[in-house]
Amino acid sequence: MLLLVAWADMTYEDVARALDIPIGTVRSRLHRARARTRQALVATREEAFDG
Repeated sequence: MLLLVAWADMTYEDVARALDIPIGTVRSRLHRARARTRQALVATREEAFDG
């Protein structure tokens, strides 16, 4: 879903239609995916500077 929005430049409405899910589900899943991605990037950066 994150890739559809970021790389395929799809709107939330486009993603909802493509996956046949409500737009609210798109919004909540994207929020969680962005949070997980952010956490992973922070952890990677911390490992790089600690090592």
